Amino acid sequence: MIDDFQCLLLCGRELRIYNLDTGELVIKLREVMNQKMPFFGLNRPDHVVALSRSRMYVNMMNIAKGECVATFKGECYVACVCREKEEHAVNFIVVYDLASGTLFKRWKPGASSLALTISTPGGSVVAALEDATVTANDLVTGNPRWLVKGHTYPADTIRVDPRGTFVLTYDSTGHDRAIRIWDMQTGASLSVWTPDSPVTACEVSADSRCVVVALAGRADLITLVIAHKTLPGLEDVKVDEKIYGNEENKGKEFELTRSYIMTLPGLEDIKFDEKIYGNEENKGKEFEL
Repeated sequence: MIDDFQCLLLCGRELRIYNLDTGELVIKLREVMNQKMPFFGLNRPDHVVALSRSRMYVNMMNIAKGECVATFKGECYVACVCREKEEHAVNFIVVYDLASGTLFKRWKPGASSLALTISTPGGSVVAALEDATVTANDLVTGNPRWLVKGHTYPADTIRVDPRGTFVLTYDSTGHDRAIRIWDMQTGASLSVWTPDSPVTACEVSADSRCVVVALAGRADLITLVIAHKTLPGLEDVKVDEKIYGNEENKGKEFELTRSYIMTLPGLEDIKFDEKIYGNEENKGKEFEL
């Protein structure tokens, strides 16, 4: 989400911004994503970072203009899980320094990893393992921070909040429907929520105050407010029950394939000419060329 109403979506190999309140397309970003690795991240409301078509570079694009404003090679570190094809032993977790291309840290957890992520603010590498445990290691030293149990089936999805205060884990296959939140520094269990239906998507809000959940068989989204006395800034969170967007749009469906750009200067009043191309009597006919 860019703000309360605008969201950034990957459509094919293009990044598009839609207004969820009106169902309209705001703008298309000009750079084309990599076909097999369409990775992107939105860390600020005015720029998006995306892997280039060649996979060798990372582009930073201005959301308001839809243009690429900078191209650079990577960030500080990248974490990966390595395993030999013919080897059934536990895989390694490897951290590489992207600036120099050298191996920074490497360690072997107690079980193979199913999910892996880096929290730079929290200074940790968090992994969900095949034995249904979740573990965190110090990003700089590689030393273990904590290992926790709680899931009844191995979690395969990890979300960390932007401030690096907590970790969210869940199993996307639906064998264990519980969504669990752990303290980033201590591994203490902060919250558990188990819905009646399998979780199809789950994200942490940009301000670290909410978790938005989509469930199988439900058209609406569920928002969970995080309020915990041990998390700084989240001790006295109050729920705002006002209607999201225009209340008159509740239940409406928008056809996004017919959306048009409406917010670019000079393009607010574009009208489409819907006249038939060619002779209308030939509509649907086939010609042998």
